[in-house]
Amino acid sequence: MALLTWGPPAWADAPPPRTSPEDDAALEAVKRGDALFDAGSMEEALAVYDSVPRASLVGSYARYKSAWCLVNLSRPADALGRFRELAIAGRSSLVENAKAVGREAAKDCAMVYAMVGDPKKALAFFEELSPERFLDLTERVATAYADSAMYPEAEVVLAALTAAVSGRRDLAPEAYRAARYQRLLLDLAWRIGDRARLAAAAKPLPERWAAARPIATEKWRAEEHEELRTLVVAILEEMRREAARALPRDELRARMEAISGPYLKVFPEDADALPAAPR
Repeated sequence: MALLTWGPPAWADAPPPRTSPEDDAALEAVKRGDALFDAGSMEEALAVYDSVPRASLVGSYARYKSAWCLVNLSRPADALGRFRELAIAGRSSLVENAKAVGREAAKDCAMVYAMVGDPKKALAFFEELSPERFLDLTERVATAYADSAMYPEAEVVLAALTAAVSGRRDLAPEAYRAARYQRLLLDLAWRIGDRARLAAAAKPLPERWAAARPIATEKWRAEEHEELRTLVVAILEEMRREAARALPRDELRARMEAISGPYLKVFPEDADALPAAPR
């Protein structure tokens, strides 16, 4: 996969103003590095970014761009180390630019972790990296795995997230997230094309939503309901379309009801919105 089109966010294109001769030199180096980066000359850009003093006004920015060079040079493990370093440093920094770089680097860690990290250790990695945001960041890892068709890895991460928010007392206020993770597991089963996994992923929906409803916001519930309904409708439509000619009606109906049944226990008002199983 070509990574040269990947790059930093728009905010990084405007380094802060110069405040000293040293910062002036560092900013000029960053400009040279950016020109090389935009031209796809990653080795040269990396050398220039690495020449920028870490303590300079644009030091964090240069380090961030150097990590992207490493991604583009197919060195994701090295890139992950730099993103992690920036994310942790940004948490304690008093400099707003370093804080902003750190927040962005933490998100990029999720993408790069999915290239080289152990899915079984993802939750612990991101809890150390960002105790306030680790659930969101770890979910980004699961999404990155799924988008790369690394479905077993995505399933491992989602299972760990579900266990954490459902079983840890310190995460009790976040227990509502398990309903979302269950939807993502259902989506994974659909992508894999495993009928048994589809039914197994649908079965816990009532339990997950029973736990989510008392503590999730109304906005979250409405958005997640819409996402889940869209997914369930798509699954049922595909099942009916692909299986109608090959399966006896009773078997097709049983497969569809294994998906629609748990969903309708949560949202009985959606009965007319779901594709009907054959009678």
